[in-house]
Amino acid sequence: MLALTLAAVGTAMADQPETSPAPAPNGKRAKRIYATVRLQGKQPVVDGKLDDACWREQGRWMGGYRTLVPNYDAKPTRETEIKILYDDRNVYVAIRAFEADVKGVARVSGDRDEFVGDIVGVCFDSYHDKRSGFEFDLTAAGQKIDVKLFNFSWDPTFNAVWEGKTGSEPDAWTAEFLIPLSQLRYNPEDTTWGLHSWRWIDRLKEESDWNLL
Repeated sequence: MLALTLAAVGTAMADQPETSPAPAPNGKRAKRIYATVRLQGKQPVVDGKLDDACWREQGRWMGGYRTLVPNYDAKPTRETEIKILYDDRNVYVAIRAFEADVKGVARVSGDRDEFVGDIVGVCFDSYHDKRSGFEFDLTAAGQKIDVKLFNFSWDPTFNAVWEGKTGSEPDAWTAEFLIPLSQLRYNPEDTTWGLHSWRWIDRLKEESDWNLL
């Protein structure tokens, strides 16, 4: 049985304010922590619609993303929120990418592992070694991207078996992920993983990160 605590890549998941942490006295930004909870009851239907009871009633949404580009550590043009749940078989992720006008979202058809249009994603450093990660992304058009990350490279031939769909709300586009634990590698005795989540707004060439890299 997995009792999972997720953390920023190089961090851990525990309760934290919904704002990006202020720089520590040494000038380095304090690491963010997110505490996920075990899913109770029915698992979400992965259809891109975040109307399942678990997304409404369990766990917590966290925002506080900050921009990586074009301006480092700035308030993003649009807010983003993430929620993560898990059970003995899967990790469940929901991302809500807010927009003033969802018609402006770049939904570009592409091949698997092609970074096109608006994108949101999540990456787990499931060994918590700060040297590797398993990344799962969805374009606004619903195309899957999955890569295995290393310190100075990535492997796009990593094609895991997972579910992912996107949808729309009046003020956001949404992404829903079901990632089987069988597709990851981790130490079952270490319940803290590294966590990274990001969003790309294509028309603005803006990337914002839940935990700045």
